[in-house]
Amino acid sequence: MRFTGFLKQFLACLVVVAIAFAFWVRLDPNARDVLNENGLDVLAALAPEAADEASARGQGGGAGGPGRRGGFGNPLVTVAEVAEAAMDRQFTTIGTGLSLRSVTLRPNEAGQVESIAATSGATVEAGDLIVQLQDDAQGLAVERAQLAVDQAREKVERYARLSNRGTISNVETDDAESDLATAEVTLREAQFALSQRRIDAPIGGTVGIVEVDLGEMLTTSTDIVRIEDYSSLLVTFYVPERLAAVMAIGADFTASTEAVPGATFDGAITSIDNRLDEASRTLRVRGEIPNENNVLRPGMSFQIQFELEGSRYLAVPPLAVQWSNDGAYVWTLGEDGTVAKTAISVIQRNADLVLVESAELSAGAVVVEEGVASLREGGGVRIAETSAAGESTASIRSAGDNGREER
Repeated sequence: MRFTGFLKQFLACLVVVAIAFAFWVRLDPNARDVLNENGLDVLAALAPEAADEASARGQGGGAGGPGRRGGFGNPLVTVAEVAEAAMDRQFTTIGTGLSLRSVTLRPNEAGQVESIAATSGATVEAGDLIVQLQDDAQGLAVERAQLAVDQAREKVERYARLSNRGTISNVETDDAESDLATAEVTLREAQFALSQRRIDAPIGGTVGIVEVDLGEMLTTSTDIVRIEDYSSLLVTFYVPERLAAVMAIGADFTASTEAVPGATFDGAITSIDNRLDEASRTLRVRGEIPNENNVLRPGMSFQIQFELEGSRYLAVPPLAVQWSNDGAYVWTLGEDGTVAKTAISVIQRNADLVLVESAELSAGAVVVEEGVASLREGGGVRIAETSAAGESTASIRSAGDNGREER
């Protein structure tokens, strides 16, 4: 009795499953494809042929049959036009930031520090006083030379008056003028020696850490302070030999640094070396990055990224790309209003476009973007909305790592 009851329940379940399978096979336009893809060719024979069914419905439906775009009962889809797009390649390398200008101050003459006018972190202009050395002796020398000049000038003026009267010879007048010229040269020498006791900023920029103290005795090799102008940063980096030909003055790049997380900085190439390094086969390139917010510092490490335009491929919307056991494909819409599978090879993709290759596909062809779940080979469709054609300037980006180029 128990076995008989179990058998009845089992048979009832089989009947329900068979009825459900029959309804699915007859109503789902993709049933034949699903069964074929899963190796159920025998059961797939139970599903109606797409072309035969489309023809039969077309005879019964007249102008509104499924073989036409507006046929009643056909799947509702959106379509898009196949475009062409360039695949951008990204090259990434590492660069080092340098100041736009940088100077380390050293005294031209030995001397003792009398005063320090600059402080660390201060902004100075060219000509501002940084350090003053003791200059008492040099000041006295200037005064002495000035007195000698004044005396020599008075002598020349007096000899000129006497010469007009014929009291002295021209030789004596010439000697007086020579003595004045010599005194003036001595004065300029003394003034120059005095100026060397004042150490001024040769460029405008930011003062670093002052390395000397008041009263310290300096020599001509003593580093006083470094002044850096980093209103813009120069970034030096190296590119491989294969990219040497595409490097050009003014070419744009983007830079990022761990010191400023999440920020990117736009830069441009300012100089290119005239030869490659023979050992590494790389070309040295230097670019400039504006430092408007003063957040960058010399010595920082930067990740430099270039976008290089690559080959052009066909571009389709991401939703149009479907997959089967045989690979990727798209549904293309023919001139007769029916759809067909077209095999493709995916080259690259992002959120906006997929670059593909296909011998059966060309730019301008129409592919189904949405509503592909109910399509069947040779079947008709109803177009709900035509998507705008893809922009030919769209691009797919492939990021390179550590100075390597990926495609």
